[in-house]
Amino acid sequence: SSDLHCGTPSPCEPNEFKCRNGRCALKLWRCDGDDDCGDRSDELNCPTKRPSDTCAPDQSTCVSSHTCIPASYQCDEEADCPDRSDEFGCRPPQVITPPEESISPSRGETVRFTCVAVGVPTPIITWRLNWVHIPTTRSLEHTS
Repeated sequence: SSDLHCGTPSPCEPNEFKCRNGRCALKLWRCDGDDDCGDRSDELNCPTKRPSDTCAPDQSTCVSSHTCIPASYQCDEEADCPDRSDEFGCRPPQVITPPEESISPSRGETVRFTCVAVGVPTPIITWRLNWVHIPTTRSLEHTS
């Protein structure tokens, strides 16, 4: 017998989203022009370019060629622009305001955690609860 279809399927990691076919793909790969899900669901409902924009909101512009590349290709240590402009000006993520390490709220108390990070490109903050997925409940809400 095979273990592949046993038990409850694990949820996607906090830095991933669930594809329509049930697979998980990195959030960075959404709307990058590549079929990362295998069913193209990661390329659905993507932001659209305004007439005045050179590139779509989820894209970066190459300096000399003015071509558009997926924003996730910026600062990935691989030149995607002919002039390597997608690798210039990169700054690693730096946490400016870290969240509190631990807190003991009273039952029913509202707790708000804040984390501020800067870098180029803009860092993505992934929240975890005791190093596991944050459960989906009506009493728990998180935003990025």
